[in-house]
Amino acid sequence: MATNINSMLTSANRYSYLFNNSATKTQNSINSLWSNYGNFQSNASSNLAALTEIRQNASAVVESYNDAKDTFYTQFDNAMSSLKESASAIKNQDFNVGENAITKTEETDKDGNVIKDEDGNAVIKTTYSKKMRGSCKLLFAT
Repeated sequence: MATNINSMLTSANRYSYLFNNSATKTQNSINSLWSNYGNFQSNASSNLAALTEIRQNASAVVESYNDAKDTFYTQFDNAMSSLKESASAIKNQDFNVGENAITKTEETDKDGNVIKDEDGNAVIKTTYSKKMRGSCKLLFAT
């Protein structure tokens, strides 16, 4: 019987590398599984952080767009209101200021002599009629 037990131990020792190798493979597989799980956790955290940042950036872009849109519509409404006022102010204006609305005459000194510029040309004075001044004032004031 001792011989049989010794023989079995010898055989077991001889083939123990199969069992140990299998145990090592199992342990390596478990280690690899946990390592991959850890890598997955790390990658998932990084991806979550990236997604959170994208969401925040998208929110900032939408907020910026809304601010720009509000500013545009405020300025547009003000401009259109001003344009409406200007249009109604000139709507009924008579722009027929007559043929003598603008007159040009040579300037003279107190003795009636024509005043000349440095090139010897007569200095011309332009005069606008009251109706012309009123029309121009209305156009450029609105």
